[in-house]
Amino acid sequence: MSENYDQSHLDRKYFVNREKYNCPFCNRKSIVYGVSERFSFDWSNDRTVYGYRVHCGGDTCQKTSLHLSNYAIEVYSNKFWSVPGKDDNGKKITISMNDIDLDTLFFYHQPTTFFTLDNRINEKIRTLVAESEGCAKMNYLVGASGCLRKAIYELLEIEQVSKTDKDEKEVDYGNRVKVLKSKYPTVPPEYFDALANIQGMTSEQLHEGDWKPWTQDEFRFLVETAKEVLTEIYVRPQEKVGVLQKILALKPQKDNSKVPKSE
Repeated sequence: MSENYDQSHLDRKYFVNREKYNCPFCNRKSIVYGVSERFSFDWSNDRTVYGYRVHCGGDTCQKTSLHLSNYAIEVYSNKFWSVPGKDDNGKKITISMNDIDLDTLFFYHQPTTFFTLDNRINEKIRTLVAESEGCAKMNYLVGASGCLRKAIYELLEIEQVSKTDKDEKEVDYGNRVKVLKSKYPTVPPEYFDALANIQGMTSEQLHEGDWKPWTQDEFRFLVETAKEVLTEIYVRPQEKVGVLQKILALKPQKDNSKVPKSE
């Protein structure tokens, strides 16, 4: 018997594979898409960018999204098919979409990846996280870092984690995250520990000189951690309730008509 692996991470991608994507308009997951147009333009004197219009294959949606890439992705039968590359010796080769994560080929999407965060998460937080990821794709790490910082502070505000203790003394960022951690003991503590140890989270007002932008690797780790915290707090509990309700709905009802009446 083959093992069952958790594939929920695919719901957070734009392109699941060469055949399917998650539509940002109708919010259907793993649905067939089609590339309706491929074009290129000069971003600057020494940079060419490639654009792709992608339409949803849903029966009622058919809306089109825009995707920009630094790669001249080949399209075949209205699907992303392959991308030019080089082997270890520098020789030009063609890389199949079966061997690459499509999302890594794009630096801009419109609509953004806003839809990849469940709408049960506060809209303001979702917007900030989406903006931070958009900035990171463009390599605007100052904006990416700032938006993610503000998203985390917004979470603390929404969860009513006070900035001061009972003696009206200021509580620093790390200890505020620890308070949030204590509110959700079912969430893996490692997620909160990672957020609590973020360097530079010293001021809610992001003044110049108060903080430094994260590197791409640091940002990717932190944004994925933040997204997991949000999912664990706001999405998974409701999913469990939904599953429980479905199970209870299957419970056989007692047929009282066959019970003999007492004299």
